[in-house]
Amino acid sequence: MNLVTIKYNKQHFLIPKNSDVFLFIGIKLWKGLSNEVNEISIFTVVEVLSRVINDVHDPEVRTEMVQLFYAASQKNEEVVRLRESR
Repeated sequence: MNLVTIKYNKQHFLIPKNSDVFLFIGIKLWKGLSNEVNEISIFTVVEVLSRVINDVHDPEVRTEMVQLFYAASQKNEEVVRLRESR
C-alpha cells in the first residue's frame, strides 16, 4: 500500500495515497474546525487538499479551495516577513 505522511498538531499520520481519503480528511479539517484552529492549521489543511484539487469538479468547491490556498500563501508571507525581521 502506498502511504503518505501528514504532520498535524506535532503528530504524524500515515494515510493511504488515495484521493477519496485525502478529500474526506481535508474537508473535515477545513470545514469541521473552528476558524481559530484553521488559522493555526491552515498549512496542514492546504497540504491535504492540494493533493485532491484536481479531482474536485464542482466549480464552487474548487473556488473555495483556491481561496483557502490564497489565504495560506498570505499567511506564509506574514511568517516569512516576521522571521526576516528578527
